Parts: sequence; C-alpha cells; structure tokens
Amino acid sequence: ARVRELEAEFDGESRRCKDALAQARKFERQYKELQTQAEDDRRMVLELQDLLDKTQMKMKAYKRQLEEMEEVSQITMNKYRKAQQQIEEAEHRADMAERTVTVRRVGPGGRAVSVARELSVTSNRGMRATSMM
Repeated sequence: ARVRELEAEFDGESRRCKDALAQARKFERQYKELQTQAEDDRRMVLELQDLLDKTQMKMKAYKRQLEEMEEVSQITMNKYRKAQQQIEEAEHRADMAERTVTVRRVGPGGRAVSVARELSVTSNRGMRATSMM
C-alpha cells in the first residue's frame, strides 16, 4: 500500500514537473517573442526618428527658401512701385508738356511763356520732391 501511495505521489509529481516544464517553455517562447517585438519596435523608432530628422531638415530648407522668395518678392514689389511712380510722373510731365504746347499754339505769346514757365516750375518742384524720397 505504501508503494502504491508513493507511486501515485511520484506520478503526480511527474505530471506537475511536466506541466511546469511545458509552462516554462511557453513562457520562454513568449519571452523570445516579446524580445523580438521589442527589437522590431526599437528599429522602428530609429527609422521614424531618422525620418523625422530628415523631414525637419527639409522644413528648415523650405522655410529658408520661402524667406528668400519673400525677400525677392519684396524687392520686386518695391521696384514695381518705383516704376509705377516714374510712369505716373512721366505721364504728368507729358500732360504738362502737352498743355504747354496747346497754350503756345492757342494763346498770345506773352501768356504762353508765363504759363510754360509756371508749368515748368511746378513740374520741377514735383521732380525734386520725388527725387528726395
């Protein structure tokens, strides 16, 4: 009877040992899977960090290009405004010259000269004022 009792106890211990070994193998597999997953995650983080760094460098380059383009645009707009002002001044001078010619043709000689002088003085004042700007 004692032998059977010991054999039953031995069989129970053997089963528990097998179960414990199976459980240990299962945990070892899970551990290896988690290690592999962690290594994959580390690689992914490194790749994403590299991609982020490259993207930030591109953004800085684009920002620098934008600033340069804005500067060129500002210079171009200033040139445009200056040219527009020169055109307006030239049109004004042409109008004044046209009026002077018309006055000389129509009016008496003395009157035409005084109007021409008056227009010339007014025109020169406008030129001086714009050249000072």
